Amino acid sequence: MKQKILKLSVLSLFCALSVVLMLVGCVIQSLDLTVAVAAGLTVAVAVIEYGTGWAVMLYAATSVLSFVLLPAKTPALFYVLIGGIYPIIKALLERIKNRKLVWAIKIIGFNLFYTALIAAGNYLLDIDDPIFSFNIFVYALGNLTFFVYDIAFTRLVTLYVKRIRRKLK
Repeated sequence: MKQKILKLSVLSLFCALSVVLMLVGCVIQSLDLTVAVAAGLTVAVAVIEYGTGWAVMLYAATSVLSFVLLPAKTPALFYVLIGGIYPIIKALLERIKNRKLVWAIKIIGFNLFYTALIAAGNYLLDIDDPIFSFNIFVYALGNLTFFVYDIAFTRLVTLYVKRIRRKLK
C-alpha cells in the first residue's frame, strides 16, 4: 500500500511539473513543441521506474489537465500527440529485436500522429501556423526532426539509466 501511495505521489509531482512546463510554452509560444517534449521526459522516467501502466496513467492525467488548465492549447496538443505518448510507444517498440522493423513502425507511427496533429490544429483548434499545414516540406522537416529527436531521446534515457538513476536511489 505504501509503495502505491509513493508511486502516486511521485507521478502527481511529475504531472504538475509537466503542466507547469507546458505553461511556459503558452507564455513563450516558440517553445510549445520543446516544452511538450520536455514534459514527455517525465513519462519516460515513469516507464523506467514504475512500468507502462503507471506511465499511461501519468500521460492521461497530464493530457487532461493540460487541455483544461492551459490558456493556449498548442503545447497540450503537442504533448498528447507527440511528446507524451512517444516515450510509452518507444518503450514498447524497443522490445522488438528487428531494428529495421522498429524504425519502419516509428516512422509510420510518427506520420500518422503528425497528420492527426495537423488535422486537430487546423480543424479543432483553428491554429494558423505554417507547421500545421499539409505539405511535403512540412512532413520532410517533421520526419528529419523526429529522427534526431528519437536519437537524442535514446541518449537522454541512457544517461538517466546509467548515471542519474543510481544517484537518486
